[in-house]
Amino acid sequence: MADLPDDEKAKKPIGTSVLLGLLVGVISHEIVYQYANLHLWFSLAGVIPGLYISRALIKSRLKAMHVIESDDLTIARKLQGKISYSESFANHCTLAFVACFLIITVCANVLVQEFPEAPVSIFTLAGLWNFFSL
Repeated sequence: MADLPDDEKAKKPIGTSVLLGLLVGVISHEIVYQYANLHLWFSLAGVIPGLYISRALIKSRLKAMHVIESDDLTIARKLQGKISYSESFANHCTLAFVACFLIITVCANVLVQEFPEAPVSIFTLAGLWNFFSL
C-alpha cells in the first residue's frame, strides 16, 4: 500500500456540510427564538439531529463518489497510524458542519441578549441586508 503525493490526492467537497450547518443553525435558532425566547441556549441542541443528517449526507456522498473501503484496508491503515479517505472526509465535513452551526446559533443568541428590544430573527436580518444593499 503506497501513499499518494499531495498533488494526486482527491479533493474533499465539504460545501454541502457548510450549507447544512448554516441551514440547521438558522432553523434551530428561529424555532427557539419564536417559541421559547427565555431559553435561547436550547437552540444548541439542534446540533444533534444535524449531526445525524450530516452523517447520512457523508455516507451518500461517499457512495456517490464510489469510495469503497474494505475492513482489512481500514484496519491496516489504523495500525499504521493513518486515516483513510472516508474517515478524513467525515472528519472535515463534521468539523465544517459544527463550526457553521455554532457560528450562526451563538452569534444570533448573543445578538438577542445584547439587543433585547430589537427583533433578532434571521428574517429581520435578511430584510436589513436587502435594505442596505439597495
